[in-house]
Amino acid sequence: MSSFLDKIKGKAEESKDDSTQKEGRREKKPVGFIQLDVDVVQTREDFIIYALVPGVQIEDLDIAIEEDNDIITIQGKRLKPEVNPQDKSKKSNEDITSIKQELQWGAFYRQIILPQEVNFNGVEARLNKGVLAIKLPLLKIEGVGKKRINVKS
Repeated sequence: MSSFLDKIKGKAEESKDDSTQKEGRREKKPVGFIQLDVDVVQTREDFIIYALVPGVQIEDLDIAIEEDNDIITIQGKRLKPEVNPQDKSKKSNEDITSIKQELQWGAFYRQIILPQEVNFNGVEARLNKGVLAIKLPLLKIEGVGKKRINVKS
């Protein structure tokens, strides 16, 4: 089993030219995506990833764990609301002038390298009041503890 540092080095090598090799074809990394800010915490039993995604609908979220069970990808889109939803007159975009724009709208994307493999059958994701929480139980190898090894001659 490779170490966490080996995984990071391998992923860095793959992304040197801003593309990755998968199944004989080259795939470009997403361009024009907002990087989703996250907090990652670890307990004895799991990792928990928190992300603020206010206004994002569940159907606009896509969360996946890669086949090596060590990278989680979170992507989705944050749609800009109508200027005044109560106003039934259709205003064109030319009638609207932005005074200040600090919010980020559009597609977001984040990949997180997990320092340890997780049991993807037990992964849970919840969206509550604009906070996404993903619980990733650590993969436990049964029967591992202290084992006495007999030396033979």
